[in-house]
Amino acid sequence: MSPDPLRDLAALAAATRTATEAKMRRLAADEAELREELAALETKCRAARSLNAGDMLAQRSVGADMLWQGWVNRTRRQLQIRLARVLAMKGAALQELRRAHGRSEAAEALVARAARTARNEREKRQIGQEQDLVLLDEARRRGLAG
Repeated sequence: MSPDPLRDLAALAAATRTATEAKMRRLAADEAELREELAALETKCRAARSLNAGDMLAQRSVGADMLWQGWVNRTRRQLQIRLARVLAMKGAALQELRRAHGRSEAAEALVARAARTARNEREKRQIGQEQDLVLLDEARRRGLAG
């Protein structure tokens, strides 16, 4: 462990925040991918409907159309379930990110405050030492002169 535990705490909080941000990015990418898959499925459905609307053999393809619709419904349901899970994880990760960000900000504020306090104490000591030197110098001068 380093000699400054506050800096260690700040580094740990920053690393946690970075990891949580990466998790959020992955979840957002998963969400976007699932939404794209759903949109592509809807596009395929519209294209199939427009093909079947002008099809003279539509009566013979009723069985195939029923299979197609079953596949579409199952696929849509699976994608929506996966999307719901990702959105739930994203909500939890957002709360986690808020906490991690708050902890990181608090740790950075503690480090900054400790640095200010140390600097102020160092300046006070330096002023005290300078005053002592002035007094000592004055005492020597008086002792030598008198």
